[in-house]
Amino acid sequence: MSQILDLRDAVLAAGPMMCANCDGSCGRAGGTKARLGDLARMLTYHEHHGARVMAREEYAGLTEEERDWHDADLEAARDACHSHLDFAKLLPQVDKFLA
Repeated sequence: MSQILDLRDAVLAAGPMMCANCDGSCGRAGGTKARLGDLARMLTYHEHHGARVMAREEYAGLTEEERDWHDADLEAARDACHSHLDFAKLLPQVDKFLA
């Protein structure tokens, strides 16, 4: 069991860009209807999987409300995220690459 916990800690220390267990709790905690987990996932597709067209198409398919993370409490969102994503670091990149 300790090896599994060590592996989990190593993955989290590496600064993951998407949460495989996303259930939307990050957005609820952050007080936003923006789909924070989905935005981070789309950034991962764009930046790490080379699926740039798909990432942009998925982003374009979101409503303005689902994209607008700017008033969210990103610290609360990070704390609620199962993977503790650093939304304050990731979401500006979403705007840069996908908007």
